[in-house]
Amino acid sequence: MIDELHRPTVGILGCAQTDGLPDPGAGAVLTGEMNPDEATLAAGWLRVNHVIASHFIYLRPEVDGLVRRVPIYDTREGGEPFMLRAGEVLAIEPGQRRWPVGHLG
Repeated sequence: MIDELHRPTVGILGCAQTDGLPDPGAGAVLTGEMNPDEATLAAGWLRVNHVIASHFIYLRPEVDGLVRRVPIYDTREGGEPFMLRAGEVLAIEPGQRRWPVGHLG
């Protein structure tokens, strides 16, 4: 329904347990954090063009898992996954197919 009402083009989806929480599983309990399969399935339901992994400080296996799974769940066959490191910027312009990833500063 979100896809039909709002037509999102970018999905920023949590796919890993947040680092630094007192309890290693707190993200799943406190925020309902998704795993890579759930996050990429949600991206497919939303039919977004770009999937950005979120809720991680260090690149973890779950983040890489999201990037590898996007083609499996992509219902549009064109979704592009991103995992940005601290300080990286993703510029998205209308009509542009590939989006440059740069650094702040």
